[in-house]
Amino acid sequence: MTGKMLIALTMLVMALSCATSSRQQGKANEQPKGQPPKIVDYYAVDAIRPGETWKFYLHAEDKDGDMEYIAALMYEPGVGYYPTSTTWLSKEEGRKLEGYVFLHIPSERNLIGDKVQLTIMIRDRQQNGSQAVRLTLLFKDVPQTPLPEKWQAAAGNKLGSLSFNLGESTQEIDRE
Repeated sequence: MTGKMLIALTMLVMALSCATSSRQQGKANEQPKGQPPKIVDYYAVDAIRPGETWKFYLHAEDKDGDMEYIAALMYEPGVGYYPTSTTWLSKEEGRKLEGYVFLHIPSERNLIGDKVQLTIMIRDRQQNGSQAVRLTLLFKDVPQTPLPEKWQAAAGNKLGSLSFNLGESTQEIDRE
């Protein structure tokens, strides 16, 4: 009886493997719908003083005109990844946007010397994603950097905030 069960179990595993393989091949052959958004250009300072607001300037376009949100992921060495921050875009910004997202930096002095890595991308309504942009931000005592002339127009269009609780993570590390 155990021999028959072993044969039946083996056949079941093989059948499930074939079904899974067929589904995965089908997904691999699916073509993305529409055109993905494209980040044309971006700018952000690479060092900032604790207590200031960090601004990430973006120029992005989507031929389909259906950009939906900006997704941001932050990694802090020694802490790990923060939950993804999502900034929703208006329908008017679906085809082309120039503006900035911002992050309030806690004024805690113990941030000085720390670095975070930020990855930003844009998704459209069909879930196509733009290329990912990765930046490193260092916290240190530096004077504010003047905004380059090229980004002055974008400075008038606040897209939204990035929601990462840097101060909370830093405090948790200090308690250990």
